[in-house]
Amino acid sequence: MPSKRKSSPLAGKLTRDVFFGTDPNLPRISEIDLAKLRPNPNQPRTRFDEESLDQLAASIEQHGLIQPIAVTGDPDEHGRFIIVAGERRFRAFQKLGRETIPAIQTSGATDEIALIENIQREDLHPLEEARALANLIERHGYRQEDAADVIGKSRPTVNELLRLTSLPVLIQEECRTFDIPKSTLVALSRMGSEEEQLTAWEEVKQGGMTVRAAKAAQKGQPHRNTRRHPLEKAVETGKSFTQQLQRASKAKTAPDAATLQDLHALRDHIDTLIAQFSHQRSPEEDSQIS
Repeated sequence: MPSKRKSSPLAGKLTRDVFFGTDPNLPRISEIDLAKLRPNPNQPRTRFDEESLDQLAASIEQHGLIQPIAVTGDPDEHGRFIIVAGERRFRAFQKLGRETIPAIQTSGATDEIALIENIQREDLHPLEEARALANLIERHGYRQEDAADVIGKSRPTVNELLRLTSLPVLIQEECRTFDIPKSTLVALSRMGSEEEQLTAWEEVKQGGMTVRAAKAAQKGQPHRNTRRHPLEKAVETGKSFTQQLQRASKAKTAPDAATLQDLHALRDHIDTLIAQFSHQRSPEEDSQIS
């Protein structure tokens, strides 16, 4: 028996209309004046990297816009629109001095659509995602189960994200300047007191506390401030590197041959080093891993 296809969280959010006068089931794309658009006040993304916007503008200039932005009618001003999804593309068009931009008109809650669109791109900072999710729940009176259905994630994941909004303000501000995994932030949020969280945060910044150690502290187990093996920090850095590679794999342009060659050489070097580390371990230690 074939499995039931899971519907997209965006199902029912897009207004269906005639596209080039052919199929009424396709969305209507139109050119809208940039002057008639304004950013979504419920936009989850609060920071826009100028260098990244310049790169996006250059890509659009060379290849054109691959995906139209999504807009909805502005309730405060007739004939104008609010950007539901695609503010980075909108800003890139402004940089290029364009007067209009292709757009799809949508219906539904703008904050829901904006959050879903940003989450699916997987480049939203965990705290931005957490704050947008908290605002969504407060604005609509959702339960966590409702919010999980809206964004297409599990309830435990929603619960973990919401915990991040309870972190001390200092951690929330500083974590943006460090490449800290979401799992570490979640582990910090589960610690008993603000004092414990801030103490652990200082160790995290210095590379002295792993996710494993943070979780142990969360459970009340003593954290021995012993010197970490250099490989532990290298592994955490490697996880961030693979996340960057994943984001890069979604770029619209292909990498040049030299960059690919460097990447292959890096992989071979890593394989060689892993083999060296494996030889340093005894069979008894390896059996503990398996």
